Formats: sequence, C-alpha cells, structure tokens
Amino acid sequence: MSLSVWVLPFCASGMDDQAAATIAAQDWVPREELPEAIADTLPGYCHGAYVPFRDDPAAETSLSLPEDPDAIHGSASYLEADPQGRVRLEGGVDFRQGPWRIFAESALLDRGSEVMDLPQGVTLKSQDVAFQGDRARLDLQQRTFELDGASFVLYPSHARGSAESIRSDAGKTLTVTEGIYTTCPPHSRAWRMRAGEMELNQEKGEGYASNLYLEVQDVPVLYFPYLAFPLDDRRRSGFLYPSITNSNAGSGLNVSVPYYFNLAPNYDLTYAPRLIYGRGLLSEVEARHVNLEMSNELRVGYISQDTYYEDNGGRDAHRWAVDWVNLYNPAPGWESEIDVNAVSDNDYLEDLNRTLEINKESHVRRIWDVRYQGDFLFSSRVMAYQTIDDTIAEADRPYLLLPQLNFEWRGFHSGVNLEWNTEYTYFWRDQEGLVGDEQVIGSRMRSRPSLSYPLTRQWGYLVPKLSLDHTDYFLEDADTQGHQGRTVPFGSLDAGLYFDRRTEMFGRRYNQSLEPRVFYVRSARTYQDDIPVFDTSLATFGYNRLYQEDRFVGGDRVGDNNRVTLGFTTRLGDLATGNEVLRASLGQILYFEDREVTLNEGEDSEDDEDTDSPLAGEIVWRPNSRLDAKIEGQWSASESRTDRGATTLSFHDSEYRSLLNLSHRFDSGDVEQTEVSGLYELNHEWTLLGRWVFDLRDHRTIGMLAGVEYNSCCWRVQFIARDALTDDEDTGRRAELERSYFLRFELRGLGNLSNQLEKVLGEEMRNFSEREEYRREKYNW
Repeated sequence: MSLSVWVLPFCASGMDDQAAATIAAQDWVPREELPEAIADTLPGYCHGAYVPFRDDPAAETSLSLPEDPDAIHGSASYLEADPQGRVRLEGGVDFRQGPWRIFAESALLDRGSEVMDLPQGVTLKSQDVAFQGDRARLDLQQRTFELDGASFVLYPSHARGSAESIRSDAGKTLTVTEGIYTTCPPHSRAWRMRAGEMELNQEKGEGYASNLYLEVQDVPVLYFPYLAFPLDDRRRSGFLYPSITNSNAGSGLNVSVPYYFNLAPNYDLTYAPRLIYGRGLLSEVEARHVNLEMSNELRVGYISQDTYYEDNGGRDAHRWAVDWVNLYNPAPGWESEIDVNAVSDNDYLEDLNRTLEINKESHVRRIWDVRYQGDFLFSSRVMAYQTIDDTIAEADRPYLLLPQLNFEWRGFHSGVNLEWNTEYTYFWRDQEGLVGDEQVIGSRMRSRPSLSYPLTRQWGYLVPKLSLDHTDYFLEDADTQGHQGRTVPFGSLDAGLYFDRRTEMFGRRYNQSLEPRVFYVRSARTYQDDIPVFDTSLATFGYNRLYQEDRFVGGDRVGDNNRVTLGFTTRLGDLATGNEVLRASLGQILYFEDREVTLNEGEDSEDDEDTDSPLAGEIVWRPNSRLDAKIEGQWSASESRTDRGATTLSFHDSEYRSLLNLSHRFDSGDVEQTEVSGLYELNHEWTLLGRWVFDLRDHRTIGMLAGVEYNSCCWRVQFIARDALTDDEDTGRRAELERSYFLRFELRGLGNLSNQLEKVLGEEMRNFSEREEYRREKYNW
C-alpha cells in the first residue's frame, strides 16, 4: 500500500483566513526563537518563519530513514479489527510513508479497498508542505486524497492558505475549491489571492483558476474571471502583470497589460497593448525564436493615430518602430549578428519607446557582422543608419559601410612576433544636397604588417617594433578622381622595469611595486590633405592614450610622430587576499617635433606645436569589496591649470542596506557637473532613495530622482519621482526638466507589477542592480 500527495509550489488556496492560520500558527516561529541557521536566511524585515515538526524534531528525523517508499508504518492508542478487513484506530493515530507523516485522532481503514477515512481532523506533513483539515479520505491504492475544511503551509515558499476542499487525483491533478493563498505571516491580511476554483495539472505544468481576485487588506484590486498560469519553469500562455507609469511631458498616464503566447518550445510572442492618455493605443509586440544554430528577436511598436503628436506639429500620426536581432552560428568558429533598427520619425524613441532595445542617439544603426576565429581572424560588417537629429548637416552625417572587411593574422618564429592586419571598406552616402569634396565616395584598402622582438625578464621588458601602414584609395565623384595612396613606416620601442618590496601598514602586509615605463614612437610625415575623411577623428587625450602609436582613430589619417612617453605605475597588493588595493599611474608625452598632419587642411592647433602634453594620471583605490574610488585627470604645466578631471567614489555595506555614490566631472571647455546618488535603510522596512545631478556652470539641477521603498516579508512597494532634461534640439530653447512617476509593487511568490523601475534605477544608481541580485540570491526574494 502507498500514499502519495502532490503539492503546487506556486499556487495554493483557502476559504477563510482563520482556518488558514490554524496550521500556519502552529508552525510559525518568531525570529528571536528561530535556530541561527534559519534566521540567517531571512532578510531583516521578516519577523519569523514556518518550521516543520517544530514540536516533534524526532518526527522529522524519522522521515530520512532509508526504507521501502511504499511501506506504511503506523501507531495508535487503540486498534480494533473485524473479519471483514476493517481496522479502526483511536487516539494518537500516527502514520508514516516515505516523506509524509499523517496525524489524526481516529482512522478507519478498509484493507480490502485500501481506503482510509479520517473523520475527526487530520494533519499531513512533510519537510516541504503541511495540510490540515476537518476530515479526509485517502485511497492508498489509487494514491488520491480528499480533504475538507483545509489549511496548509508551504515551507520553502513561506506561504500559507486555506480551502473549502482539496482533491488530488493520483498525484497528477489538484483541484481546489474556494481557495486562498498568501505569503504573509499568520494574522496578516496585507494581500491574498482568492479563487472560486483552481485546477492544478502537474503533468502539463499548468494551472487554471476561475473567479480569481487579488485582495489588498481585504479590498479586491484585480479580478480575472478565468486565468491560466504556469506551475513550474515551463512556459505557459497567459496575461503578464500590468504596468502603470506617468509623465508630465506628453506621455501622460499609460497603462499596459501584456499577454504572453507560448507558441512552441522554441518560439514565443508577447503582445503588450499600452493605452496612453492623450495619444491613443500603442501596440508593442516581441517575438522570439531559438534553435541550435540561430536565435531571433523581433520587436515592433505601432500607434495608428497619435493625436498628441499630430496636434503638436507631428508630420504623421501613424508612428512605428522596429528592432530585429539575429544571431547565427553556421559552423565552428563562424558567427553572424544582424541588428536592424528603424523608426517612423525622429521623436518616437523619446515619446513612446518602452520595450524596444534601441538606444536614444543621433543615429539609429543597422548592422550585419560576420566573424571567424581560427588560425586567423576575419570579420565583415555592413552598416547603414537613420539620422534622427535634424540639426546634423548632411555633410556631417556618417558614411555607410558597404561593406567593411577585416583580416588579422599573428605568428611567432624564432622569438619574432609577426602580425598582418588588412582592412577593405567601401564608403557610400547619398550625394543629394552635397557639393564639392562632400560628394566623395569610394573604397579604402589599408594594410598594416609589423614585426616585433619582445625581450622579457622577471624584472622588466624591452619590445622593439617595426611596422608599415599602407593605404590605397579608389575614389568616385570627387574633383580628384581615381587612385590615391599613402605609405607611412612606424618604429617604436616599449621598455619597462619592475621593482617591488614588502611593507606593512595598519597591521596588514602588502606588496608594493614601482613600474617605470618608456615608450618611443617615430613615424614619417606624409602629406594627406587631399585624402577624404570617411571615418576618422582625433582621439580625445587622456591617460589611456599615452602609450598608443597614433593620435588618430580611424584609417584616413596617420599622424607624424617623434615623441616619447615617460610614465610610471605603482601598485599596492594585499598579501593575504591577493587583491590590488591601490594603483596610481602618471605619465606625459614629450614631443621632439611639431605635428603637421591634421584632420582637415587648415585646422592647425596650438596643441600641435606644444613640446609636451598635459600630465595625465589616474588613482584607483579599492581597500575592500565595498569601497571603490577613482581619480583621473589632466594637468597642463604650461598653463598651470587642470584641463580635465573626473572623481568617483562608491560605497555599499556588506548587506547593501546603504549605497553612496559621489562623482565630479570637469572639462575646461564647458562641462562641470556633480552627482550624488544612493539609498539608506531607515530600518529593515523603510528605505530612502535619491539621485541629484547639478551643473556647476549653469548653476541648475539637470537631473533628480527621489523615492521611498517599503519592504515586508510578503510584499514590497517602491515609489519614485524622476526629473530629467527634455530634448531641446527642435525648439532651440533651453532644455527643461520632465517629471515622471514610477510605481513598483511586488508580492512575494507572485512577482512584480513593473520591471521598468528596476531598469531605471539600475542605470542611474551604481550598485543598485547588484543589490537586487544579492537579495534574490541570498533571500530568494
């Protein structure tokens, strides 16, 4: 004979909270009485937990004894059997089978049919779940049970509930009548789910509920006449949680109720209708397809009649956006990536986008990359774009790459490193509205062979290197037609030494290093003013540019170099942990000749005649895993001033109960900003969040976020008000702050009603995403 009970880990039920509290109250243990091992797994805002067999630890231990899982062991104060095979047990009835214990005051067992009636109250308990009811019937042969007047506790989920009745069909289907489910502690009515009937199918991993209410403090806030939901990790079609946001700048109040279509194991679709006050109905669709070689994600947004946009000067009220990403691995070493984005108008991303993975930039890119990695590296790229900033002149818009091909090979022979890099690109753009050299299009073939002979020792290194930068152009539609070429030889020498010592500070032992470095580079001065500029720019100077061979980024200009970089780095490493605690670097470039190669003819700069660069340096301090500070900047000795600088400080405690981020950014041109962000737990339940960005040049706030968070062991709510600058490019007026409101409401065990807020906070507050992940992993929140 055997007994089997199947229990849903997500949904459960109950008719009446007083009944639900019966078994829950028995097994509820206040935090101060919990064993330390259990208390450590609870967040501070949880004031207790359910503990199975709290009054009978021996009963729990007995369940782990090895035995026949179908065997039943039982005991009672009184036993009576008749010739027909009926057995009556009275007083302290205790049965054990496999992982289950069954307790009752009396039981009647028919040995012929293997049906057991428990008419005077029963408790079924395992280490994961407990049921209690007024009466029960168990079919030991068919492995079914019926329980009336039931209450239950799900220990791993910290959940409880009750039901008018629970029926189990051979452990495959659980039918719940008039059920209640909540993760709140006993006697709390913060929230609960109430259903007229639930059918929970274990084999399909699906559940169905009718007349389902979500109640908050006994007040119904959501109603579903019929709802299908998943019982495990298997996906299931159904409604997702709605989201509600509000903005004071055109978007207004908007409400979305997404629906998920589980079409097949390897593809699905989500449809999210979003009703926006003053604009209309925005439909957003996300479709996904995956197989062993390929994955596709397609996102589409469409609004047929945006009345607000039309009334405020919009050219077309029919607005749309598309985002398609395709990843393909056709063979070992090969991979392909396609990322195509398009929008109907320049303002769509600012006004409407919520789910499409398109960044708000001046240009919306469309690319197709193909890569191979084996004995050599090969890559190709086709790139187009859509400009969504009308203030950018046609002549300043980027070229299309149709295509760009790259080949890289590295070899090593007799101590010599050999490298060969070749790139071919065809540059094209629409010539309408362009004049003169602005109309030039054509091909560029660039090859860069090099050889180096690295000499390395434990105490230092010396790397001499020779290379050649050769480029051929085949131009069209310019005053100078046909072929142009350029060849620039390079020579460089990179040398460094390592010095280190052991030291002790503040009771800890460290290893301190001093690493001086000298980098010399020489390249010929070559006339290049007649060569067009397709994709090249002058790199912004900073510490990361001290040891680069060239000052240009891109292939249309190769700088003339006769310079040496002098610098050093010192590090402090903790001998006990091996972690780098402190790193400080400083360097400067000394020029032996003026720089004559410029990006465009006639764009000479005073910097090209300087005999030295600004001093560039950075300091990084990480004394532990909770504190991180970085200072970087440039100082001009000739002008006795700081040209650029950035300082950041980030701190969080071990439990992420407090976060603090401070930063200051300075550019002698026109930027000086400060930023403060963080959160602080007033107590285990209440937390304050905030961010403030201030422009010191204009003496005004350019970004602000303020909010509050409340946590309990069964629900969580966050409310945030956020100010951000609006886009002023079209109006030409000073940008003003736009205010948005976000509300995030989570029910433990049922998920959250909006992921948008977590995304916003993660982007604007350093370590906030890490805090959320830490809580999910440690507390299973």
